[in-house]
Amino acid sequence: MVSRKHSTPIFWFSILILVFSLISPQSIMAKNYTPVGVYYYVWYDEGFGNRHWNDSIYNIVVDEPLYYSYYSSRNETYLEKQIDLMWDAGIDFVLISWWGNNSYEDNATQAFINVNANRGFPLKFAIFVEPYTQTPNYTFIYNYVFERYAQMSGYFKWRGKPLLCWFNPLTPPKNDMRFTDRVVGMNYVDWSYWNKEVKIETDGCTVVIPRYDDYYLYYYGARKSYMQYDVNYTEEMYDKQWKYVIKNAAKVKLVLICTWNEYHERTMIEPHNDISNPNNSYAYLKTVHYIDVFRNVVPPTCFTPMLLILAIPIISGILLAIIVYRKLKGRIKPEAQESKSSGFKVVKEKEASIST
Repeated sequence: MVSRKHSTPIFWFSILILVFSLISPQSIMAKNYTPVGVYYYVWYDEGFGNRHWNDSIYNIVVDEPLYYSYYSSRNETYLEKQIDLMWDAGIDFVLISWWGNNSYEDNATQAFINVNANRGFPLKFAIFVEPYTQTPNYTFIYNYVFERYAQMSGYFKWRGKPLLCWFNPLTPPKNDMRFTDRVVGMNYVDWSYWNKEVKIETDGCTVVIPRYDDYYLYYYGARKSYMQYDVNYTEEMYDKQWKYVIKNAAKVKLVLICTWNEYHERTMIEPHNDISNPNNSYAYLKTVHYIDVFRNVVPPTCFTPMLLILAIPIISGILLAIIVYRKLKGRIKPEAQESKSSGFKVVKEKEASIST
């Protein structure tokens, strides 16, 4: 028999809180929905020797894309293939390298958006403004990007506003409240474009990179020096960076991959025939694997809101049921006692009549 003090709503409320405190967080939230984006370059025109495919010493390319060879960034068939590959990898959005209004990249960006929109925007996108002029008109750029791109349903939002990135040495005023601005680069920036040793920025953004190799730009005279990191993928730099991100998933609010298709510095993850590694999908398959692992690591910071959302209506419903039950029980009990008393009285009367 349950004692009266253990049948109160407060007692049962305490029990329910204890039960919910023991529920596995993984059973409440099975996925980590931290956005994963990738730097995306739309400056290519079809054919080796054409735009950005070895057309100058500044655009040296030594690797070849696996699909459609030296493609055009405005080719709808290839754009569909790229979107499929990115989506299958678990990528959420692309940061499009943009070189001014009415530029080749501006038109290619629109081509990408058209193909993406026809598929219901499986990938979000945001603009990454490059230093295409020495005298940038920041007000014009803000207005142009907002009016042409940022109001689209497929535009990626960061911290509640459309994300707009700028490549150092650009120094935007960051006074346009319509956007979330971030300057990207190597020094005096908000976000590092890439790092050999991965780090998490103060706002939770981090970047991973499969390798870096601008030796051929140096060799052909485009640069005065060069850097090479994990050229053959043998140092497992990409693995180490992703493992760090996964280990620190609770601190990570945004993951950027450098890059989808920057062939000049050989940072690309899209499938390609690589002169340094026989596996034409090495970086891509690594990306698929680590994004999947990252998605299944649930940051502790995600647990509390979800637990509260699920627990409050359930606990409230159970407490209401207890209260209703107790009220009904309180009404039934007097009736039962009255019935019992009436029956006892009848028995007594019968006994009295018999004795007389």
